[in-house]
Amino acid sequence: SLNVYPNLPGTTDSLWMVYNDTTLADTFRFHALHDISRKLIYSNTDSAIVLAKKLERESLLAGEDKWKGNACILQGVAYKLKEQNDSAIASLNRGIPSLENAQHIQGLAATYTNLGSVYQRLGDYRTSIEFHLKSLALHEQKGDKKAQATVLTNIGLVYFDTKDFKLSLEYQERSLASAEAANDPAMIGRALGNAGIIYEQTGDYQRALELQLEALELRNGVGNWKDIGVNTNNIGVVYQRLKQYDKALEFLKRGEKICDSIGYENGRANAFGSM
Repeated sequence: SLNVYPNLPGTTDSLWMVYNDTTLADTFRFHALHDISRKLIYSNTDSAIVLAKKLERESLLAGEDKWKGNACILQGVAYKLKEQNDSAIASLNRGIPSLENAQHIQGLAATYTNLGSVYQRLGDYRTSIEFHLKSLALHEQKGDKKAQATVLTNIGLVYFDTKDFKLSLEYQERSLASAEAANDPAMIGRALGNAGIIYEQTGDYQRALELQLEALELRNGVGNWKDIGVNTNNIGVVYQRLKQYDKALEFLKRGEKICDSIGYENGRANAFGSM
């Protein structure tokens, strides 16, 4: 949701040097300030908001619509992280006219995706899906299969929350097709894992196991340990449903160990709670 532009090379200190060099073009300086805020968004969210507001003010004065819009995306994501949903929605909506003026399709798609995520959190599933579909249409316009796969999965997760497992599975399958077209093993693994959870919820435990094992094989190749830990836990849960308790304990212990090794407390707690 934040990768609207690739990062400029360099450290935070070197980015500050770029931003403070008033002989450079505004767009280059604003890119640097944007990247400083983005680097801080998880580690120091409040500072990231301060810098994103500074970027919004300065880009507005300079008439740089795309950077004003990007500043609003940063604020929206930061407020979302802080669970300040009203502020997140206001920030994201404030950026839309600037992004439209700049014809910044990727920024608009990121805005709609983030709005979809916030409305899902609020339980307004209809509005969430509307925004995700807007994002999907823009990615289809650009022909970006990887981004389409991500949005299709997100829509599937909203339908999962509404317990509409048929539609949820349909969107995960569409996501899988887009991910395969993009040759993106991480996204393929995500779609397979999500489909496995749906089959587990609907009682088809054997199919759920097949998909979760296939997802884990792909995720082992990608090397994202958080995904691997969660996937391993999910396989343990399916083995429990199949009453194969030795296998269940083996995978749940392995999942707990992986999550513990990377400091992922939620994953560790979920594994522990299922044992």
